[in-house]
Amino acid sequence: MLQTPRLEALAVLVVDDSKHMCDLLAMMLRAFGIEQVIACQDTESALTVLRRQTIDVIITDLALPPVDGVQFIHALRWDSQSPAPFTPVLMVTGYSDRVRVEAARDAGINEFLVKPVTPRALFDRLVALIDAPRAFVRSPSYMGPDRRRRRVLNFSGPYRRTTDGQSGGGDLEL
Repeated sequence: MLQTPRLEALAVLVVDDSKHMCDLLAMMLRAFGIEQVIACQDTESALTVLRRQTIDVIITDLALPPVDGVQFIHALRWDSQSPAPFTPVLMVTGYSDRVRVEAARDAGINEFLVKPVTPRALFDRLVALIDAPRAFVRSPSYMGPDRRRRRVLNFSGPYRRTTDGQSGGGDLEL
């Protein structure tokens, strides 16, 4: 189906409390050429997998036992014992209201996808995670991918730091 050599070597962890959804996502991932797909139905199992092997991408649901996906991602990013604080995370959920999307973003997810999931949408998000990774930011209140995505040409400020904008051009990626 949709295949790119860059995806073949990935190890992907799917975390969803629905076995059906785990199976569906795994089937799509394998159709993309990804052979190493590990599925877990709760966050404790997911953390066990992350401690035992290197995972390249995590695909997680929002509603998970024993903690929800936002709490799982927050722990993944902030816990000093976290086995994978910089692993890219794609959240796949049926909840698309603004409050939940912003909570997931603020927890440090890289990408967001609303169910029902199409193979094309899943493929596009995976490719975005791999081909256009965003730098990670750590501040007192946030740990995750840089949220700025848009490029604004000839940005004239205001800048957040005095060193911004002083070296070459006024372009800023938002």
